[in-house]
Amino acid sequence: MYTPNKLTVYVEAFYMDGGRITLSLLKNHPAFIALCISIKLISTRPSEPVLFHGKNGSETVWKHFVRINRNSVLPINPESPYSWTGNGSEWCQNGDSEILHDLVHTIASSANTAEISFSVDWYLKIVNSNLGGESIVLTQVALEGIAWWYLVAHKKAILASNYDNLKTGDWLRMMLSFMNIPAEVPKIFSHLLKLCNDQSFNFKLDGIADGPLAFVNTRNFIVHRSEKNLKKLQKIEGVAMQEVVSLGLWYLETIILKLVGYKGKYYSRANNDYNLTVLD
Repeated sequence: MYTPNKLTVYVEAFYMDGGRITLSLLKNHPAFIALCISIKLISTRPSEPVLFHGKNGSETVWKHFVRINRNSVLPINPESPYSWTGNGSEWCQNGDSEILHDLVHTIASSANTAEISFSVDWYLKIVNSNLGGESIVLTQVALEGIAWWYLVAHKKAILASNYDNLKTGDWLRMMLSFMNIPAEVPKIFSHLLKLCNDQSFNFKLDGIADGPLAFVNTRNFIVHRSEKNLKKLQKIEGVAMQEVVSLGLWYLETIILKLVGYKGKYYSRANNDYNLTVLD
């Protein structure tokens, strides 16, 4: 028998009309949008909720099923796929975590849903692209899109005209500062740190290995091809290039989790062996 449990989701009811979900109403419904975004973020793939009609005794319910990708940034057991059943305003989650419940709740009540959706969609394009070093270019597109909205429109920390005149990496460093994310290159990226000691790369700020400078300058070496930049790219190839990729993804993943109000453990690229780290 269907019984809502403690994971009942705090969202509005999905609309039902004659036993069918009315898509014209559903597509703009905050709870449904939040569910779509949450599933994409957790599954780390461009997936949508699958809702289908079912019966539980004499009770009509809706059910959703999603399989979790093994490389999810959040601590979800991939062997325990999630199914959701709902009736009226009550939706319950069958699984081993309250993460999806919390994400849906937070995103549905957020005033920044469009920006969160933009960030997650770009993130999925990048992690599923298998582009290698070239993914740095896409990661910067995503980070710049978030930074402009966050610093200019949301926080009003800087005027649009002044934002356009920021020096290399300043926009990223400013956003990281607002979100309490360290700008210094994490120690795990040892090959990248060695390059930071090479003055020709300009990866240091005030004597500190600066992540925004390392990431943005590497992107510039890729995009703005010249003999000088090609020589620098040859030095960054291999493990060091992969560390720049991981640095950018670490920024993007952490920023997205901050935007959705997530607090808890996640798999941080900035720690050894992709260990679980507490995000507060």
